[in-house]
Amino acid sequence: MAIRSDVTLLYAVVGIVCGVAHAETPVSAPTFKVHSVALPGAPASGVAMDYIAYDRAHHRVWVPAGNTGSVDVVDVKDDHVTRVEGFPTSEVERNGTKRTVGPSSATVGKGVVYVGSRGDSSVCAVDAASLTKGACLKLPSMPDGLAYVASTKEVWVTTPRDNSIAILDASTAGALSWKAKISLEGQPEGFAVDDGRGVFYTNFEDKDRTLTIDVKSRQVTRNWPSQCGADGPRGLAVDPHLNFLFVACTSRVMVLDAGHDGKQLSTMDVGEGIDNIDYVEVRKELFAAAGRAAKLVIAHVDAKGALTQVATVATAAGARNAVATDEGTAYVTDAPEGKILVVAAALGAAGALAATILNAAPPPGSSLAPGSRCFELRTYTAAPGKLEALHARFRDHTNALFTKHGMTLVGYWVPSDADKGAGNTLVYLLAFPDRAARDKAWKDFQSDPAWTATREASEVDGKLTEKIESLLLTATDYSPMK
Repeated sequence: MAIRSDVTLLYAVVGIVCGVAHAETPVSAPTFKVHSVALPGAPASGVAMDYIAYDRAHHRVWVPAGNTGSVDVVDVKDDHVTRVEGFPTSEVERNGTKRTVGPSSATVGKGVVYVGSRGDSSVCAVDAASLTKGACLKLPSMPDGLAYVASTKEVWVTTPRDNSIAILDASTAGALSWKAKISLEGQPEGFAVDDGRGVFYTNFEDKDRTLTIDVKSRQVTRNWPSQCGADGPRGLAVDPHLNFLFVACTSRVMVLDAGHDGKQLSTMDVGEGIDNIDYVEVRKELFAAAGRAAKLVIAHVDAKGALTQVATVATAAGARNAVATDEGTAYVTDAPEGKILVVAAALGAAGALAATILNAAPPPGSSLAPGSRCFELRTYTAAPGKLEALHARFRDHTNALFTKHGMTLVGYWVPSDADKGAGNTLVYLLAFPDRAARDKAWKDFQSDPAWTATREASEVDGKLTEKIESLLLTATDYSPMK
């Protein structure tokens, strides 16, 4: 089944950024196109898919394809699919219906992707670069969701059949060992991790509750009403910087203030059939696919927790469980057809017209410099005790890679005053010929294997940054630098 869907967005243009002159009247923004990627070996009855995962370091979507006994890895650059085979399958009966189960969930660790399989109740380690399947560990109960906890180098596995969470030691790359079990008073469903605060979130689907668990003490610290009703809550996502928790009910999504006892900040109707959700922090966008409603909703969250719909895109009946890239491209499971749906922004005829309008010269009387370069001011808040390591990474590696990809290094600074972030803040300025060059440079940099290796090596003991902010700037006509 081939699907192509255009969604036209309207937005009001309010200023000039990176040499782009914005009209004062609404214009058409890029449309969204949907295409499908067929999974190899998919039977006519479809492919059983549940949790999928996106590996940002290698730009790959991991798709456990249950009844095929494989994990299909989709390269986001060209949609090429590589199969990781060798996962056992088994037949189970549920509500009088027999079905074949196998690999069903994945989570991305440090150079390793961990795959949970219902076929033999195991979790296996797969090399994220070579896609080589490594050692597996069998669990006492069938795994559901998996989450890698970087701060403790553990894999947490929800096992709802015995009301528990299994904790696996993942401190040795490519190997797993049993560590602990957390017994709960309900069936855990969904998961999210706030590594900086050391918090693991899960739901009780059967009790309509949302829990917080301290990852070090392994104790439940808070138990909030999910307010989803009889069907209970499903997926979870978190914004660590804003300390917001996103909770999916079966037809809507909510934003909870995790710092104020789970206070509900906003809610948005999506449509029936939501399961898992995804959130892209750098975009402040939530992705929720409703299988019964056959649509994907993309919503933006502001600093107060208010959700605003960005787009609604038609998908397919049964399409659910989206993950998204930092560029805003979503990957949605289409189990009945044995495919992955790819939802990406694309310039249509209206979008091309908008681009022409938006790239016009500054209007007469404007104080903006014609032909100004695109400047980008970036502010990094370092993780505790990591500022010097961040300096070293820029000094020894990142700057050379920036230059390699055509970025002009204008300068680097730190605040002078302690109360303004002198001990944990780095500010720097880059310049590009224009916005398009800026976007291409960052895309090329982020996909450079040298950067992937540098980042992974520097973050063996944890991330170097807690927060990254970016501001795009256009020079004024009286600026000495344009």
